[in-house]
Amino acid sequence: VKHGFDPQEDRLKAGGMPDDHGFGADPEPGELTSMRSGSAETERIQGEAGDYRQFYASIRQAIGQDAPNPVPPREAVAVMEVIEAAIESAGSGRRIRL
Repeated sequence: VKHGFDPQEDRLKAGGMPDDHGFGADPEPGELTSMRSGSAETERIQGEAGDYRQFYASIRQAIGQDAPNPVPPREAVAVMEVIEAAIESAGSGRRIRL
């Protein structure tokens, strides 16, 4: 579970710059829940700081320089499967196995 929105846009609106220390870092760690030995275990995980510039530079290279897509289709589909499972789980109140 990620808490809140990506902080980059708000930091930019407040006058921050991507080169500022801590720019793009989430203020609160996320939570990862996994099944181990038949029971759910949750751990808090600090995500990596985001940097939109790297993503858009990769898109530019993929389009103009025949570089690999930074988000391969199989990864995009996997993300959509997780989102759909989350929606189904929230609506049904049960766990959905991926």
